[in-house]
Amino acid sequence: LNTSFQIETSRKSALGDLKTTFEVEYNKTTTDGNNGLTTLSEASFTWAGIKAGYTDSQMNFWDGDFQFTATAPDRTVGLAGYEFKLGENWTLRLAYETGLPTSRVSTNKFATVYPDDPAGSARLYYDANDVSFQLSGLIHEARINGTHPLLAFLGRQEEFKEIGWAATAGLTLPVKWGKDGNQFSLQATYAVNASPYLGTVVDASSLASTIPVPVTTQGWSVVGSYHHAWSEQWESNVMASYLALDLS
Repeated sequence: LNTSFQIETSRKSALGDLKTTFEVEYNKTTTDGNNGLTTLSEASFTWAGIKAGYTDSQMNFWDGDFQFTATAPDRTVGLAGYEFKLGENWTLRLAYETGLPTSRVSTNKFATVYPDDPAGSARLYYDANDVSFQLSGLIHEARINGTHPLLAFLGRQEEFKEIGWAATAGLTLPVKWGKDGNQFSLQATYAVNASPYLGTVVDASSLASTIPVPVTTQGWSVVGSYHHAWSEQWESNVMASYLALDLS
């Protein structure tokens, strides 16, 4: 069972429209009634170039209509940023994002915000005539608390820090074949010590609870999909993704 509830508002002001979005999702995986999970999908506002709240990371771009998870960046974070208009169709947003957990955490959380590892991000975005293009990047400092059980047993608790960064490019193009709404979408990402932005949970932060020494991660991922509308009643989607991750 999967149920979502969303409220969107828009109110005009002297400095532009004040828009808000609030969405929660409920998931229940069994019939015993005891393991339903309610999570916050978004709680944000946009006004006069400012965007803040709990929303998508600026590294997110690809969004396919599939009933399963693809190998693609898909993180929801606490974000505060400002968007600059660079022309009729171009924008640049600079933002602060909450980052990655510094140790293993429970997945049963209402909102997955980890303020201990903030990231600075930038997004250059183009949108016109059903064509969208994005270049994004971020940099952060992962801080590992060094409380691995083996280190504690040996009396060698160790903290360490790793600078991490990631860059991504995305493109969505309409396809003039068949009904309106056909489109091709592609996203490619490269990351160093920031591999959750590739679409995997493996990173220095999660490895710190299983490996008692500092580690370095680097890798890349790519995902592409095609959506085709055959008629008003029938649509189809096809997707392919690939991820390569090196741990040293």
